[in-house]
Amino acid sequence: MRAWSWWMFLELALAAPALAAPEPGPEAGDIVVYDVVLQDRTTGKVDEFRRVGDALYAPRALLQELGLPLPAGSGEWVDLRGVAGLAVTVDEARQQLSLRLAAGLRPLTVLYFPDQAAAPAQKLAPGLSLGYAFSQQRSGSDTATAARFTPRLFGPFGVFSHDTLYNSEDQPRWRRIDSYWQQDFPAQARQLRIGDAIAPGLAWSRAWRYGGVHFGSDYSLRPDLITYPLPGFRGEAAVPSALDIVVNGLRTPQGQVPDGPFAIPRLPLISGGGEALVVMTDALGREQVSRVPFYVSTHLLRAGLSDFSLDAGRLRRGFGDRYTRGFAALSARHGFSDSLTLETQAQAGDGLRSAGMGLVTRVGQAGAVQLAVSRSQGGTCAGSQLYLASEWQRGWFSARSVQQWKRDEFCDLAALEGSALPRRQSQFSLGVATAIGQFNLSRIARREDDGSALLLESASWSQRLLERAWLSLAVQRLRESGKDNDSAVQLNLLLPLDDAGTSLAFDGISGARDRRIASLQRPAPAGLGWGYRLESALERSDLRVAAEWRTRNADLSLEADYSSSGTAVRAGAEGALVWLDGQLFATRRLGDAFAVVDTAGVANLPIQRENQWQGRSNAQGRFLVTELRPYEANRIGYDARELPAQVQGDTDWRLLYPYRGGGIRADLGLRRSPAQALQLRLADGSLAPLGAQVLLDGRALQSVGYDGLVQLPPPTPRQRWQLRGSFGECTLRSVAPAQLQCETGR
Repeated sequence: MRAWSWWMFLELALAAPALAAPEPGPEAGDIVVYDVVLQDRTTGKVDEFRRVGDALYAPRALLQELGLPLPAGSGEWVDLRGVAGLAVTVDEARQQLSLRLAAGLRPLTVLYFPDQAAAPAQKLAPGLSLGYAFSQQRSGSDTATAARFTPRLFGPFGVFSHDTLYNSEDQPRWRRIDSYWQQDFPAQARQLRIGDAIAPGLAWSRAWRYGGVHFGSDYSLRPDLITYPLPGFRGEAAVPSALDIVVNGLRTPQGQVPDGPFAIPRLPLISGGGEALVVMTDALGREQVSRVPFYVSTHLLRAGLSDFSLDAGRLRRGFGDRYTRGFAALSARHGFSDSLTLETQAQAGDGLRSAGMGLVTRVGQAGAVQLAVSRSQGGTCAGSQLYLASEWQRGWFSARSVQQWKRDEFCDLAALEGSALPRRQSQFSLGVATAIGQFNLSRIARREDDGSALLLESASWSQRLLERAWLSLAVQRLRESGKDNDSAVQLNLLLPLDDAGTSLAFDGISGARDRRIASLQRPAPAGLGWGYRLESALERSDLRVAAEWRTRNADLSLEADYSSSGTAVRAGAEGALVWLDGQLFATRRLGDAFAVVDTAGVANLPIQRENQWQGRSNAQGRFLVTELRPYEANRIGYDARELPAQVQGDTDWRLLYPYRGGGIRADLGLRRSPAQALQLRLADGSLAPLGAQVLLDGRALQSVGYDGLVQLPPPTPRQRWQLRGSFGECTLRSVAPAQLQCETGR
């Protein structure tokens, strides 16, 4: 027993040094260099590794850069055996290290579909504009004249606008529509307006006219910003794939995804309800399709987004200068989440106090519901209002319902000016799309405080025929207290005749408004041109003939009505005058924004908007481009083939982002060169050969054209001009105005 113990003690003593010796660290290992491959895709990274026995250590920084999970407590060098779910393969012959992470541990790839970057808008240049519309009608011995004038003063300070209407048959003949000053702040999506305005209100409140101050959100100043929530998608790719999104038949490429999980926080811009397709295509062309049901409501705000409207002033009765009671109102919305938006509104004026709260919530991927409650106090305006609306859309089916109830004597600011709220009103619509056409049902009901009621019901069907024709049938019934019931059936057939928009239409209504009309028309084009309309009532001898001319300076129209009671003729003109950049322009409708483009003094240069011909620059090299989209990209270009030789430009187009309500000055980037026609001659006096190269200080400038001519700036004494060709090379010197000759040859 003792002998056995002794030998055991001796073996342990001999083994102790070996047990106590630490395992060599990565610093003591062999240095190896590998090309790194991750998930079968080359990373382009070549790095040093350390090999210790069967262990392979990788730099910690490399693993972090590759997005691989690191074991707890790892130092500068990480043993790849300790990385959970990581498969390591070494190809010594190719000096390649292949890393592959288990599917459940791969990092999430996020594909963003961000808002388009907004370019800074170009502020308005100081200028004046006068929009006008004239109309004169003669029927028998009676003549009536109407006109509308809209003068505006605009610039970096904002827009001053005054809108007036003239009618020879009204008393008074002149009527002011509105007057205001307005300044937009697109970076903050805010607008300030002083003068006549319309309070916007919420879906469950009414708008009203007033004169005063408005300050609030205006997201139309930021067309790049999507204000409502969009659906997202999560999935997993088995192999690296190309990803596409298909919505309503429109395919949008989203890029490449590696194998592993991926997410799209927001799908491309869509609205309504339906089904999106997420299509993954691998290198072999195999497709995997995922269906994503969605519902997008523009009544919702994205999470964290808010808007508001602050209005204060005096209520305005109709048009003109009748300003009455003072008031103040505030309305606001906030996106609490992508599926819930909160709303509130408060109004006060002439003893009235009114407040309300509401919400909009999405119901799954099928629809949205809106609910609001309001209450008013003050004088005879004590009461409440309940608002409930819903909308549903899923593929071929859509429905919308709006219900509004008033209790007691609820009032709002619009009611103070005589526009009383109904006791109850409701709207309902239903649409079904089928292979045999679109079916629609609608019902509108309204009941007043005095018990009178109105009910309008309708049903319709429409279908495309022969790819281009359109046929529709509608049935309508109107019931109103104190009046006879009115029912009608309407049949409409539209037959396009050519690609220019010419069409033949038949419109028939049976009932109290019995009529049958045939018409032939071709609308005037968006650019320059003309259009016409011929219309005849088949059951009578009535005839209407109308024509419209779109010119560069104005839109002109002429219309004549022939009937058994006589003939009436109407003529009209619409356009605008603009003073901008020191020049006066006459044009058609200005639109929301316009620009005067500078062609560096080049006259008669063709100008294009969105690749459509607009006209030619005037003698001063200016051109007025109208009907631009404010705060959006507008592509304005010119025909570079018609540029003079001494005028150059880096590109033949520019993107304009104009402010709203006026005009901007736009430089097309053209510049005049001091180049002139120079004639080159060899030492013997003969013309320089075609194709010879002109060099300035050793740098090639231009090839010689016919008759030894080049277009270049005149040489200066310090410059060294040379000519190189099949004859050799020589130095040029000036021998006469616009003429250079070889001095020596080599």
